[in-house]
Amino acid sequence: MLKAATLAAASLAAMGLLNMPGAHAAANLIENVHGYTLAGDRLQRFGSLVFDGGKVIRTGDAAALHRAFPDANPIDGQGKTLLPGLIDAHGHVIDLGFEHVQIQLTGTSSLGQAQERVRAYARTHAGLAWYQGDGWNQVLWKLGRFPLASELDAAVADRPVVLSRVDGHAL
Repeated sequence: MLKAATLAAASLAAMGLLNMPGAHAAANLIENVHGYTLAGDRLQRFGSLVFDGGKVIRTGDAAALHRAFPDANPIDGQGKTLLPGLIDAHGHVIDLGFEHVQIQLTGTSSLGQAQERVRAYARTHAGLAWYQGDGWNQVLWKLGRFPLASELDAAVADRPVVLSRVDGHAL
């Protein structure tokens, strides 16, 4: 019992030492970048960034950051774009723009509701040769299957319509 308590105390002491300032490697300073991040609701641009332990410490000018963090390991960003905080395996950024000019089916709870959105879009965009849209989810519609071409034709029969599923993996 005493041996276990001594081992636990030694482990806690070692963990405490590891968490002390200066107990780990110096911070890293990435410089020579075109950096963009959000500061509240504003886009903030920067040329350098200091990070430590996987967290951004500060962004700003390289000279000022070198003065503030003289022991930081410098990393040349080679003039590339840096987007800290964008953590995603991939992003469909262009689709965000398309959402504003296409048929939006996100949030529809039935095939009928989706068909009505397609009809309404076709009425207000009669001059287009064909229509695009996205956001349908047959699971929310409780169909038990994907929608059929004939069901889409029932909404707009005189021109092509292409609708992408909410995950972008089916048309």
